[in-house]
Amino acid sequence: MIEQELLNDIRNSASLYEVSELQDYDASSVITLIQHAFIDSSSGQWWWESIKGDSIVVQYRDSDGLLMLRDLIGNAESVFLVPTDDESPPWPVFTGSIFYVIELLKEIRFFEYFLTDKNGTWVIFDTHHNTLVVTGILMDKAKEFQRPLS
Repeated sequence: MIEQELLNDIRNSASLYEVSELQDYDASSVITLIQHAFIDSSSGQWWWESIKGDSIVVQYRDSDGLLMLRDLIGNAESVFLVPTDDESPPWPVFTGSIFYVIELLKEIRFFEYFLTDKNGTWVIFDTHHNTLVVTGILMDKAKEFQRPLS
């Protein structure tokens, strides 16, 4: 379960933007959709370590990971933001356009989360390693953002 202080910060920032929190039942449905589509085993603390099939890891290091997210996702009208912050489910789920979700993320301290579209065709995890782990239909696009480790 997410720490209450972080959840309050997210809720307060969401109220400044066109981002809303889903009710528990709807949030659970989003989590279940992603789990069934992309995750081998939800027993791990970090779902990005248990992705079914292929994924792409993009290191953003000291770069702007949020800008990279925006470039990867494009102008999606509606995405789900799922804050995980190194905690096990249940997790809250927020929804809004990618523009407003990124603005919300700029306002708050870093935390682990994942983003997905309403149809569950892709997932992007932002990890504590300053990496984006991408799976689903955005994998080919994510390859464009990979660069050699130096």
